[in-house]
Amino acid sequence: MTKPTQKALALAYSAVLLFILTLTGPEPFYTALLALFITSILAYSKGLADRQAKILYRIEVSRSVEPEYTYEGSVVVVGLSITNNSGFPVGNLLIEDEKPLRLGGGRERILVDHIEPHGVYTVSYSVKPPPGLHEFRHVMLEAGDPLGLFVERRRIEVYKALRVAPASLRGFTGSPQQLHGTAEVYVRAVRGAGYELFEVREYMPGDDPRRISWSATARHRRLMVREDLSETITKVYILVDLSEDVWTGLPGVSAGDYIMRAAETIAQETARMSGTLGYTIYNGETWISKAPSRGFDVLHDLTVKLSIYSPTDAVKRFNLYDAVQASSRLATPGLLVILTGPGFMREYNVGQVVKALSGHRGDKAILVFLPGGGDMASRAVRMIELHHYSRVKGDFERSGVRVYIGSSAKPLAGLRWHMR
Repeated sequence: MTKPTQKALALAYSAVLLFILTLTGPEPFYTALLALFITSILAYSKGLADRQAKILYRIEVSRSVEPEYTYEGSVVVVGLSITNNSGFPVGNLLIEDEKPLRLGGGRERILVDHIEPHGVYTVSYSVKPPPGLHEFRHVMLEAGDPLGLFVERRRIEVYKALRVAPASLRGFTGSPQQLHGTAEVYVRAVRGAGYELFEVREYMPGDDPRRISWSATARHRRLMVREDLSETITKVYILVDLSEDVWTGLPGVSAGDYIMRAAETIAQETARMSGTLGYTIYNGETWISKAPSRGFDVLHDLTVKLSIYSPTDAVKRFNLYDAVQASSRLATPGLLVILTGPGFMREYNVGQVVKALSGHRGDKAILVFLPGGGDMASRAVRMIELHHYSRVKGDFERSGVRVYIGSSAKPLAGLRWHMR
């Protein structure tokens, strides 16, 4: 059953008023003629819309997503194929594809002028998705008369999943100098002389004078030291907190997005250095742990888990103490990095984490990512979390835990100084 639009209702009210004026107005003949004309337009349009509505239920829609698995930053093409299985043509067909929330939500609107009987019409549009699982579920079809007076809507489920792995944060910073040494975290964790040059940097108090590079010093006219890659096997363990609180903010620049990118970055660098890597990740229902193993094997496993994670299924974090304690056991001895976001700096969370880390024999750091958007909600979250951090900062310092907090990618940039 087609439904009238606002235009149809306005015309119907006008016709009623005109019929009333035929009884009281000065020109009843012309007034009645105009009322009959409007009524005939409504009746004719209703008939056309009813026929289009019958055809609407003979239409089939299929969806394609190319590619279905990709890395963040890639362009993904979403295609729709509309098949008219009736023996009549359909026109003025409006297609509204309901996009996943983290792709901006809303609907992609496509107007189809004409589809022949038993014909097929294909259309596509492109998106650049943030990391995680994106589920396309429904398509809304709308058909009616050419004047747009009556319409019929039909909602069809056309499911397709898009998996997007997070890209390295090195591609998301405007200053390569800041993060070019992501691996420096691990070099410092296993500090020692090696034979492969990592970088030449400016001398800092406490550096071994034997590492001064006199040739670089002469070029730059200030003391420069040489950093070598250590021959010791690197061991890194990361705890990835993807609970509900970290997804505050705009898609693509929320704390959760940066946590996923930081996890991918650390995993890539550890694998590149032929180190061992382990992780604990919150998948929306429980904490899942992966014991330290060969870096490239764990990197693949972690990337897959991040690509199938759906932020829409996230719930409040729980059992934080048990998760951190288990991670501490698996990370010892080595570098334990906790990647988290808003909500973590509450006093009860801090107490649990400090207690769980008290027995960790190795280096430990906490990276607290805050949303990077300029919207009011993101600004409010940043202000609140920094206020909470100022209250618990002393607890971390007394326990020997380094904390790096900031919006966007800044915490990872701060981590590179962790072992200086």
